[in-house]
Amino acid sequence: MVEGRGYGGDGPTGIVSLKVLERKRALVVPKRELAWQILALNTEKAHNLKDKSLEVIRIVRDLIQENPNRPEKDFAYYLEEPSFVTMGLCYEKNPRFSGGDFGVWVAAGPDHAQQAAEKLLKALISAAGIEPPRVHDLAVLSDLATEARLDVQTLAEKIEGITSWAVLTRYPSHGDTAPPTIAEISEALMLVRRLRTFVAKAASN
Repeated sequence: MVEGRGYGGDGPTGIVSLKVLERKRALVVPKRELAWQILALNTEKAHNLKDKSLEVIRIVRDLIQENPNRPEKDFAYYLEEPSFVTMGLCYEKNPRFSGGDFGVWVAAGPDHAQQAAEKLLKALISAAGIEPPRVHDLAVLSDLATEARLDVQTLAEKIEGITSWAVLTRYPSHGDTAPPTIAEISEALMLVRRLRTFVAKAASN
């Protein structure tokens, strides 16, 4: 921000160049939100994942400061990926945080969770002497698995909701369903681990 006049649309670099390098011109706008919209475009060209993540968390903090009651969906324009907010916080705590590995986990986690659940349910169905259908719908597989083992019903029903994740991961533009949050991915992976333990025990009996 340029004190008393407006906001710099090209971020901290522009302000530093004005003060230190005595640059004669800079992009200054009267509204902070407009400056962040311009800066969001610059974020696309950040040098690396760390810079981009730190820029995004700075934008989000300022937007929240302006309007604490603003719904989260209004931030979508400023974020290339929601995970940049989390990575920005992590980089602030640990500059050596491995954002690349985290990004891969966020991108692939939903698909892996759905595929693992599908294969585990089919394994349970097959172990009961039933030919598993060639479907990806976890609700269908959950019903069949419950017929084979009634004691898996509660766990299987909790996993049904991630059926669409494989489609969303492979085809992000498909449908209007919002992508899963990091908390939802973590919970789904926990359920899949529980299902794996259940199937392993069932196979050993």
